[in-house]
Formats: sequence, C-alpha cells, structure tokens
Amino acid sequence: MKKFSNKKIFAVIVLSFFSLSFFSMILPLGPKLPPVEFTQTFENT
Repeated sequence: MKKFSNKKIFAVIVLSFFSLSFFSMILPLGPKLPPVEFTQTFENT
C-alpha cells in the first residue's frame, strides 16, 4: 500500500507540474494575441 500511495502522490505532483508549465506557456501569449485569434487557436487545439 505504501508503494501505491507513493505512486499516487508522484502522479499528483507530475500533473500539477505539467498544468503549471502549460498555463505558464499559455498565459504570456494571451494578452499579446488578439481575442479573435486567441479564440481561433483555442478552438483548433
């Protein structure tokens, strides 16, 4: 059970780190892009 909980914690850390890096990539681009272009890119992704 200890190994399972360790894997769970590791998965949570990886997920949070991935989402943090993802948002840090998206947020700086947001204000620079026009709203229309941003919505288009968001829909295409």
